[in-house]
Amino acid sequence: MGRQRGQPEVRLPGRVRALGLLLGRQFRRDPWVSVLLALVILVVSLLATAWPRMVLDMNTRQVPYVLSDLSELRRDVAATASVWVVPPLADESRVPGSGAEGWSLLADNLEELRAEQPEPLRSVLQPGGVYAELLRPLPTAPAPVGAAFEGLQLTLRVDPELPEQVDLVRGEWPEAMVNRDSLGGRSLLGVPASEELPSGDFELIQVALLDEAAQQLNWQVGDTWGAVLLTGTYQPRDPEDPRWGHAGNSASLGTISSQGSKIATAAGYLAPDSTAAVDTVPAELRVRAFLPLDATELRGDQVDEVLRQLQQLGSAQSVLLAEGEVGPVNQGVVVTLDTEALATLQGLLEQQQTTASVLAVLAAGPVGVTLAVLLLGARLIQARRASSVGLAVARGASSRQVHTVLGVEGMLIGVPASLVGYLAAGLMLPAQGVAVRDVAVVAVAGLTPATALLVTAGRGTVREVRRDLRSRTGSRWRAVVEVGLFALTGLAVWRLMTRGLVGVETEPEADGGEVGAATEALGGSSAGGSGGSVVQEAAGVDLLMAATPLLVALAACVITMRLYPLLVRMLLALVRRGRGIAGFLGVAGALRNPAAGVLPALSVILGVAVAVSSAILASTVIAGASAAVWETAGAQVRVSGPTMGLDERRALREVDGVAEVATAREIDRQTALSDGISADGVRVVVIDEEMQEVSADAGPLPALPPELFEVRQPAPVLTIGSLTEAEGTAHLRSFGSVEVVGHRATLPGVRTRGSTVVMSISNWESVRSNVSSGNAALVSLTGDVPADEVTDALASSVPTALVETPQLQEEEFRAAPVTSGLLAAFLLMVVVGSVLAALAILLAHHLDSRARARMLSVLRTLGMAPRQGRGLTAWELGPLVGTAMVVGAVTGALVSWVLVRAVDLTGLTGGAAQPELAVDGTLLALVLGAVAVTMVATITVSAILAARSDLAQQLRIGDEG
Repeated sequence: MGRQRGQPEVRLPGRVRALGLLLGRQFRRDPWVSVLLALVILVVSLLATAWPRMVLDMNTRQVPYVLSDLSELRRDVAATASVWVVPPLADESRVPGSGAEGWSLLADNLEELRAEQPEPLRSVLQPGGVYAELLRPLPTAPAPVGAAFEGLQLTLRVDPELPEQVDLVRGEWPEAMVNRDSLGGRSLLGVPASEELPSGDFELIQVALLDEAAQQLNWQVGDTWGAVLLTGTYQPRDPEDPRWGHAGNSASLGTISSQGSKIATAAGYLAPDSTAAVDTVPAELRVRAFLPLDATELRGDQVDEVLRQLQQLGSAQSVLLAEGEVGPVNQGVVVTLDTEALATLQGLLEQQQTTASVLAVLAAGPVGVTLAVLLLGARLIQARRASSVGLAVARGASSRQVHTVLGVEGMLIGVPASLVGYLAAGLMLPAQGVAVRDVAVVAVAGLTPATALLVTAGRGTVREVRRDLRSRTGSRWRAVVEVGLFALTGLAVWRLMTRGLVGVETEPEADGGEVGAATEALGGSSAGGSGGSVVQEAAGVDLLMAATPLLVALAACVITMRLYPLLVRMLLALVRRGRGIAGFLGVAGALRNPAAGVLPALSVILGVAVAVSSAILASTVIAGASAAVWETAGAQVRVSGPTMGLDERRALREVDGVAEVATAREIDRQTALSDGISADGVRVVVIDEEMQEVSADAGPLPALPPELFEVRQPAPVLTIGSLTEAEGTAHLRSFGSVEVVGHRATLPGVRTRGSTVVMSISNWESVRSNVSSGNAALVSLTGDVPADEVTDALASSVPTALVETPQLQEEEFRAAPVTSGLLAAFLLMVVVGSVLAALAILLAHHLDSRARARMLSVLRTLGMAPRQGRGLTAWELGPLVGTAMVVGAVTGALVSWVLVRAVDLTGLTGGAAQPELAVDGTLLALVLGAVAVTMVATITVSAILAARSDLAQQLRIGDEG
C-alpha cells in the first residue's frame, strides 16, 4: 500500500539510514555469527534467571513437605502452664471472671502476642486457642454397659471456643455448676463411677462428649456415669483443624491397653463457668495455649530467619494473664512458647547448605563453559568484523563512527536475546515482581556482545591472516601460568579434602536413641541427634567448593593441550598409511590448528565432566538413601507401636507370609565396662535369637555375626556407636563377663545412642531376668504372599502400630521436593553442559570457516568429492572432541570422588553415615551416550555446513571489497 495523497513523507536521517543499511548488509553476509551469539546470550540469560528460581522453588516446596510429617504437638508453637483454682465458699456462686469471657481474655492475649511477632514469623503462625483441663482426672472405672471397652478414663476440659468449632448433634450444652455441700471434705471427683453417689446437696458434673465416642461407649444423653451427666454430643466442623491435635481425644476416641483390657480415653467438656465449682478442694488446672505453624507460604530462603525468630520467642516468657488481671483463675498465667519443629528447621538449613554446595559444584561447569563460549563469540566477532573495520578506517571512518556501528550491532544481538531468555524463564518459573538481580543478569548478558565489539573495535585489518601458520613456540609465561594453575588446583583439592565434611555438626553426646526431629522429618533416621536449637547459618555458596572442580577441569585441559599434539601426530602417522586424502588433510589441519585451541577443549571437558559427575552424584544419593532406609527399617518390615509385648508378637507371627519376628529391648541405660575396656554411660540392648534370621533377610544389610547368639560365658556382645576401639573381654557392671565379637556403627532397625553393647536375650537371661517389652518388632517375610498384603495384615493385627517397609520409605524419599528437584538439576546440567559444549564447537569451527572453505573449494576444483570434504572437516574436529570427552569423563569421576569426601550428603540421603561413591553403569552409559550423540551431531552439522560453501564465490579474489 503506497503513501496516501496529502500525507507527509517520513524520512529517516541519512546517518540512521546508512547505519541501518550497513547493519543489514553485515547480517545478510554472515548471519550465522549473529545467530549463534544470540543463541548463547539467550541460553545464558535463561539459565542465569531460572537457576536461582528453581533452587528457591525446590527449597520452598520442601519446607511444608517436611513439616507436614510432624504431628501438631511437635510442629505447632505451644506452651503448658499449671494454675490453681480455689473453689468458692458455700455462699458464693463463683469466682469473678470465671465465665467464658474470662477464658476469652487468655485467647485474646495470645492472639495479640501472635500479632506482635515480626515477619515472616507472624504469617507462619496461625490464630490458635487456649483450653484448660483438670490435672486430677476422674478415676478409671468400668465403661457404661454395652460399650465396646472394658473401662473408661474421662478427662474434664474447658474450651470457650468449642461451640464455634463444633456442631451440637444431640442434647444441650452443659450448664455451670455450683457445689453446695463439701460432702465432708470429699470431692465428687474422687467418687469412682462404680460406687454409689453419697447423699448431699450437690450438682452432677455436666459434660459434652464427641458424638462418635458416646456411641461407642453406649452413653446416651441424659445418662450418668458416676457423678458425670452427659448433656449433649457434638461433631467437629473441621476434623483436620490443628486444635484437635493439641486437645487429645476431642475429635476421636482414644484407646489404651492395660493388663489385657481395652480402656477408652475421652474428653468431656464442661461449661466455662464451672471450673471453680467442680471440686470442693483447690483444683489444679493445666492451661494449654497453642499457635498452629503453617509453612505453606514460607519461602525457602526465609527458613533461617523464621528459625531465629522462633528461638527468640522460646527464649522469653509470654504473659497470657497478668497478675491482678480479672480472669478465670486467681493468679497470673505466664508461659514459654516453644516448638519441637526447631530441630526440623535446623535440619532444613543443613540440607539447604548441602544442596547449595552440590549445585554450586554442578553450576561451576556450565559457568566455565559459558565463559569459554562468550570468549569464542568475541573472537569470532573480532575475526569476522576485522576486515570490515579495517576497510572502513582506511576509507576515512572515524573511531566514533566505528564504535557506534559495532555497539549498535552488539546491542541488537544481545539485548533482544537476553530479554527473550528472561521472559522464557518467567514462563517456566514465575517470580513475584522484578528482582534487582534479574535486571542485572539481563543487562550484563544483553550488553556482553556490544562490549566485546567495542573492545575489539579499531583493530581491524584488510589482510587475511592464516592462523594455522602461526608459530607455536612455547612461551615462558605460559609455563609459569600452567605451573601456578597446577599448584593452585593441588592446594584447593588438599584444602577441600582436609577440612572435613561440609555440614557436619559435632555433638559429643548426641542423642541417638531417639530419632532426631530433623532427620525423621527428612525421611530417615540416624544414630545421632540432629543438633540443638542453635541456628547454624547456611553458608550459601562455598567458593572453595565451587572453584575446585573448575580448577581441576582447567588443569586437565592444560594437560590435554600439552599431550594433544603427541596424540595427533600418532594418529597422523596412522592415517598417512591409508589411501584417503580426507583423513590425512583433516588430521594435519587438526595438528596445525586444533579448532581454536584451549577454549573448545575446555568447553567439552567441562561439559562432559558435568554430565559424568551429575550421573555419579545422582547414583550416590539414590544408593545412599536406599542404604539409609534399610538402616532405619532393619528388616523387610518394621512394626513399631507403644509396646511390642508377647501378645503383639504372637499376633504378628500368626500373619500369613511372616517368616520370623524379632524384637530388641533396652535393658540398662547407665552401666559401665571395665577390666580391659573402660567406658561409662554404656547402654545394654538385648535382642531375640530370631534377629539372626531377620538380619540375614534384610536386603543389603550385613547379617549379624553368628557367634553373637552363642550361649556361653563370657557372653558374646556386639559394640555399637562410639566403642569403636573396643575388643577382647571386659566386665559389664550390670551383667558380668562379656566378650566383644564385633562392632557396628548402628544396629539396623533399633534406635541406639552413645556407647551401646548388644547381646542375645538367652545370654542375658542366663544371668538376669528383668527383660521388659520393646516398642518395635522386625519382621522377615517368606515370599509366598505379596508383600503389600502382608503389610496390610500386619497393620490389622496390631491396630495401634505403625508398619513401615524400606520400599515405601524409598518412594517417599524420591517424592520429596528436594530429591526430585536435585535429580532434575542433575539432568538439566547434563543437557546444558552438552548444549553449551556443542555451541562452543560450532563457534570455534566457524572461526576458520573462510580459510577452510577456500581450501575445500580448491580441492573440489582438483576433483575432491563433497563427501570427502565433509570427512575432512570431521577428521579435523574429531581428535580434539574425542580426546576432550575422555579427559572430561575422567575429570567428572574425580570431581565426584572429591565431592563425596568433602560435602556431608547425609542431609540428602537421611542416613547416619556418609554414603559411599556409587556408580550406576546403566545411567552413566546413557549420559555418556547422550553427550556422544550431541558431539557427533555437532561435528556432522559443522562438516555439512563447511562442505556447502559456494565454490565460485570462494575462488574470487578481493570479495571483501
